Amino acid sequence: MTEQDKKYWNSLYEYVKNDILQYGSDKALSTYCVYRLKSMQYGKFMYKSKNKNNGKIIYPFIAILYTFKIKKNVILSYFDRTEFTDERHKINGMMSIISNSINDVIDMVKKQSQQKKELKNLNITNKQNSSKAAYKKRTKEINKTMEDLW
Repeated sequence: MTEQDKKYWNSLYEYVKNDILQYGSDKALSTYCVYRLKSMQYGKFMYKSKNKNNGKIIYPFIAILYTFKIKKNVILSYFDRTEFTDERHKINGMMSIISNSINDVIDMVKKQSQQKKELKNLNITNKQNSSKAAYKKRTKEINKTMEDLW
């Protein structure tokens, strides 16, 4: 795991802990929740670490984090209207929302980055193609004999 991946993992962990599950500083995420979050990276429900070398990362942690941020209100609304038998039930519901939405979020982020590139290219070409028009004086010089009349 690269340093950037670790940074995104820490951000995801803290976001889910504090903003989604609202645990605060007195609780940590359960092992089950951590496994579910890490297995989302491989597109699996629960991914065993001993098989990790064969797995291909499908969703980077940053994509999972974006999905949580975009779907935060949906998840919190789900938590408010549902009675849970235990924490696993709550986590499974949360992860179900994320797994159903992550592809849409990735497509949205790709589309947005493509639009930014196109806008940047458009600005560059406009700067290159824009030439200032030469100033042409439209008024005529006043004849010196006519100045006396003014």
